[in-house]
Amino acid sequence: MVKLADERMLEVQFTDDAISVSLRDGRVITMPLVWYPRLLDATATQRKNWKIAGSGYGIHWPAATEFIGLTSTRI
Repeated sequence: MVKLADERMLEVQFTDDAISVSLRDGRVITMPLVWYPRLLDATATQRKNWKIAGSGYGIHWPAATEFIGLTSTRI
């Protein structure tokens, strides 16, 4: 039996030019912040105010009006 990876989102971190999303299976997906203009323009306080959404398959920033779903992080 093949065990599927737990791809739900766990943690979010920012650098000056990137966003990194840690998944429960240990992988980290890093994307350029310019892909998400609302987060790029958001304050540090707004970026820190995120919530897991979609049963762990998305992240929502209420103050920045942004949502990132796991499928949108893959190329």
